[in-house]
Amino acid sequence: MNFLNSETEKNNLINARKKQLLDELLGEDLKKYLWEDDNITEIQVNPDNRIWIDTFSEGNIWTGKFFDPEKSKQLINYIASDVGMELGVGQRIVTGRIPFTLERFEGVLPPVSKPNALFVIRKKPVKIFSLDDYVSVGSMSEKQKEILVKAISEYKNILVVGATASGKTTFCNALIKEMEQYKDRLIFLEETPELLSENLNSIFLETAEGIELLRLFKSTMRLSPVRITVGEVRGAEAIELLTAWNSGHSGGVSTIHSDSAIGGLRQLERYIKRQSLDSQSETIAITIHYIVVIAKISGKRKVKEIVRIKGYENGDYILEAVE
Repeated sequence: MNFLNSETEKNNLINARKKQLLDELLGEDLKKYLWEDDNITEIQVNPDNRIWIDTFSEGNIWTGKFFDPEKSKQLINYIASDVGMELGVGQRIVTGRIPFTLERFEGVLPPVSKPNALFVIRKKPVKIFSLDDYVSVGSMSEKQKEILVKAISEYKNILVVGATASGKTTFCNALIKEMEQYKDRLIFLEETPELLSENLNSIFLETAEGIELLRLFKSTMRLSPVRITVGEVRGAEAIELLTAWNSGHSGGVSTIHSDSAIGGLRQLERYIKRQSLDSQSETIAITIHYIVVIAKISGKRKVKEIVRIKGYENGDYILEAVE
């Protein structure tokens, strides 16, 4: 047996043991929620040990089950070890990913959380829900769907606005699914790989160490995009997004953190000012065509409103609520 084969077998054995330990820590319930039910988007274990799931169709639900608090601590330690983090005084919060399948993980240990540890696992999107799916579960109206279908067909730029865990990315994937019928060349830029497309001519670019979204945009413009979609705008790359969408590459989608249409636009201005002395408000007004506000209402994700930007005058955006 040569050295390479020996190292490969050793690594395979280590990974097998690591996977076995992960399975034991998660237990049958969490494994089922993570990998067998596409309707579930997030798993939450609270300090009272209750297991909650966030679902596409019904929102947040208590499963009626409890998780072993000792296993919560062990799982958080397991993720910490995987990301090379040493827990101790001043280190009680762990951010990482579930090994092998890479779902996002956030864990908090006592005494920061009391009386027990807590953690949240944000699942990677597997199933693409369509706009029709949103209508069928009551998360949006038929009229709202028709407005967005028309906007996509006319290559309008759409900004999806919402708070953390409001379902912005899942909704983006529904909009992308609607785009696919036009068979355009689609380019997706992300920091965390969550966007999905079944379109054959799709390119996914992801940030890496030393390569930020700003740099990805410069490369994207040389890759012959038709539509450009950004998982989330959160920095100086906002001005590059405006430039791209306003220079022959319209029809894209992006998300931004806020709780209202005007809040999303002001947030975009703040990001742009990291790169430009001017907030580019007038350019924003002619580049962003529609804002979709997503919110959790009574625990269930809803399209709260759709707003059209009609212009910019006297320091204010002219907004029209279309549905």
